[in-house]
Amino acid sequence: QNYILAIENVALNTDLFFNENFKIIDLANNLNFPKSHFTYLFKYHSSVSFSDFKKIIRIQKAVVLINEGFLKTNTLEALANHLGFSSYSPFFKSFKSITGVSPQEYTIN
Repeated sequence: QNYILAIENVALNTDLFFNENFKIIDLANNLNFPKSHFTYLFKYHSSVSFSDFKKIIRIQKAVVLINEGFLKTNTLEALANHLGFSSYSPFFKSFKSITGVSPQEYTIN
């Protein structure tokens, strides 16, 4: 439970998950826990992988930024880069799989 609270704190209160090269080892190092503990947690006690969790955190932030008007002065490509995606394509796929709509459809609604 301490691990889950620590991960939640990092996900909600830092920008670590928005680094394009962010890996589970970076999370472990930031929290001063062995990487093996997080690997075990995500593998055996989570319904999502670390990679999917990272995508969910990023897309949740995308929704917040869109709702706050980020796209009034930026492109969707800039939003993808801001959130740590390597390009627009993986951002688009992740956004659609998590929200059920494309980023363009979301911005219209």
